[in-house]
Amino acid sequence: MKLPRVSTVFAAPEHARLRRERLTDGYIITILCVFPLFPGFSGYQNITEAKYLFFLISTAAWLTAGLALTLLGGLKDRRRSAAPLCCGLFWLSCCASALCSPWRGGTLLGAGRYDGLLTLSAYAACFLGMAFWSRPKKSHVLAFGAGMTLCCTVGAAQLLNIDPLGLFPGGLTYYDRDVLYSGAYLTTLGNTNVLDAVLSAALPLFAACYVLEGWPSLLPPLFFCAAILGTVRGDGAAVALGLCCLVGAPLLLTDRKRVQRALRCAGTVLAGLCLAFAYRPEYTDRVLTPRLRAGPAALSALAAAAICCAASFLRLWETEQKPPPLRRIMLGLDAAVLLGGLLTVYLWPGESGTLYELKCLLHGELREEFGSSRLGIWRECLKMVPERPLLGGGPGTLPLRLDIRFSRYVPETGGTLRSYVDNAHSVFLGYLVNCGSLCLTAYLALLVSCGFSARRGGALAAALAFSVLGGAIHSCFGLGLCLSEPVFWTLLGMLAACGVSGRDNRRGEDSEDDQEEVHP
Repeated sequence: MKLPRVSTVFAAPEHARLRRERLTDGYIITILCVFPLFPGFSGYQNITEAKYLFFLISTAAWLTAGLALTLLGGLKDRRRSAAPLCCGLFWLSCCASALCSPWRGGTLLGAGRYDGLLTLSAYAACFLGMAFWSRPKKSHVLAFGAGMTLCCTVGAAQLLNIDPLGLFPGGLTYYDRDVLYSGAYLTTLGNTNVLDAVLSAALPLFAACYVLEGWPSLLPPLFFCAAILGTVRGDGAAVALGLCCLVGAPLLLTDRKRVQRALRCAGTVLAGLCLAFAYRPEYTDRVLTPRLRAGPAALSALAAAAICCAASFLRLWETEQKPPPLRRIMLGLDAAVLLGGLLTVYLWPGESGTLYELKCLLHGELREEFGSSRLGIWRECLKMVPERPLLGGGPGTLPLRLDIRFSRYVPETGGTLRSYVDNAHSVFLGYLVNCGSLCLTAYLALLVSCGFSARRGGALAAALAFSVLGGAIHSCFGLGLCLSEPVFWTLLGMLAACGVSGRDNRRGEDSEDDQEEVHP
């Protein structure tokens, strides 16, 4: 048998680069599809540790193989982008913060929920690998959609009091939240705040891809994600998605086809919300009775969904006629929605809930218990910034410096639930307190530089930009845990890869349809 020549095996730069890209494709699908679905081996009790180890092991294996293929394929690359430089500065500032921290012993893994230097280094490595080795493709988005559909399906089963994966310990259910245990858990992502964070990035991506590309396989993920989001009622996700809609309407809806797709997309999302609003189960004596009730919210969502779906099949204007100035129309609608929303909140008659808290904020009344006590937590965290403004206390050291505890009497059980704060409840504020202003500045520069990548990419780049925008807005109120951040950093790295010079990222090699160029 004739053996292949050594030069054929080890001196094939293009072949090595192709293998590296396929390897990165597998890693992207792993993080976007498999990672959210991975439930661990002990349910919700150890889901953070299980997912954290899954992320570290898969990232280490991918980086090792990718670096080996990079050496075989040569180091020459024509990529030009400020994003990798910003990411490098972000990582260096984190390292400097850890080295100068008075609590240096707790900076590697972090004293909280695995948010130390090792985790931040893995995020930075994930981003750089995406930026240099990946090319965003249709298959990545479809894999993300499949993963989120399965994830939401598990959540739907749990809402019916069925725990197919045995995630709840000791016979607990989702409906025992804040009664028999603190917080709320649903799907294979764990805490509902983590679920909101992933949905804030997933829904804008699916919606923008459908509007720009018309991929019908993204409609089921939109429906299931909207239904679960409407059930958990995540306020941070609602703000993120609402702002994405306001920003995206004048930028994306520029012709008749996109308007029609947007109407179908809106009808799908509203149908999911209608199902969520109509589902009103009764849970008494640990027995669930599922019920559907046609309340005002459900009927309004159903009517709006029907109107959107019907309008999407109408000929809005003749193709041979001059199209209307859609961007101006959308900007006018945005202004009307903003003014109407502010007026509604300002005059809101309720005495509790999120809208009531927003009303108080508009009237200049601040209370520390607003936003699930987030205002109080933020105030205490901001007090620490002047102590170490440049480098912070060190990655993951906030629990060592913050002492806030909550207790709540539960009349249903006669017991008291206690919890303590080990997180800033804002990713940006967490970077400022833990790693300092230098780290936060580099992180903000990284987000901005990645945003400019959308101008040099195609339709998929624009969709990724809105996905990152949704995730970044939710980060203002989110926990930033290792349960959701790997997904966000992967999407951020994919967006950075779209801003590459010397390679055409406007058409993935597995895409069948021509992608439309977008210039926001």
